[in-house]
Amino acid sequence: MHSRESNKNYVSANFVSKPKNRSSSTTVANPPPANPPASAPTGGLVPHREVDFAELEDGTLVEMIEDPNNSANSLFAIYSNRTVHYAATVDCGDRVLVPLPRGQGIFKHVRLARGAQPCATVALFGGIATLILACVDMSMSDASLIAAFVMSTWFIESLPVAPYLALVGLPRSGKTTLLEVLNQVCRQPLLTADITSAAFYEVYEKFSPTLLVDETLTARNRRELFHLLKTGTTRGSVILRKGHSLKAFGPKVISCTELPNDAALNSRCVIIPMQETNRTKSRETD
Repeated sequence: MHSRESNKNYVSANFVSKPKNRSSSTTVANPPPANPPASAPTGGLVPHREVDFAELEDGTLVEMIEDPNNSANSLFAIYSNRTVHYAATVDCGDRVLVPLPRGQGIFKHVRLARGAQPCATVALFGGIATLILACVDMSMSDASLIAAFVMSTWFIESLPVAPYLALVGLPRSGKTTLLEVLNQVCRQPLLTADITSAAFYEVYEKFSPTLLVDETLTARNRRELFHLLKTGTTRGSVILRKGHSLKAFGPKVISCTELPNDAALNSRCVIIPMQETNRTKSRETD
């Protein structure tokens, strides 16, 4: 079983934790202990359910993060009553929530937060925009728009529509650099140069990444990719394949040298025009 089976994944819980703000993908504050306690025993007959995110009936948010002490492991950051706790599992009475294994197929290539810290929304927004401007030659208005997109990826469960970005520009315009920056600050980013339909649906069956596709127009099956990108803009919509219902809802960024010849896809994108630049120096993104 997987999370995100409905607009809000509500489950009852016997364990109530205490967090802070949503996790940050680049900063570790108040990191989990070396051996974080499990909130429920892992043995017995209680079924386990792998999730990357869940909202419990009492409003507690359970978010999967990377164990900062062992990048091969996953943990939960649990937000409740304006505080954060970390745990290896969460007891929900008739089931135990466990994080997705970090070494599981495509998921090993996804960047995860490594902790949580309090941060004012305005300061965070401004910091993201400043980082973008330090790395890519663009206008402040475009950097602010992209920063808003980044913020939205961390609250995608609360949005009825998943935002798309289309980065359009010639070589040396900074598209790849910007994707690398987004790979640092978006929630659960997956950066790829190409993706098959089978891999696409496998990704969204397990979790909801921020999909970053570099050089879209060089993809092996452009038409199929564009069709896939059009399917996941509206929450609740499903794709039917051989008797199975599949989901693809989530934020996405596509990078290309020119807009696709696809009016339906273009209408779903926030287009960011990028210009060729001679700028060679940028601030480190790590």
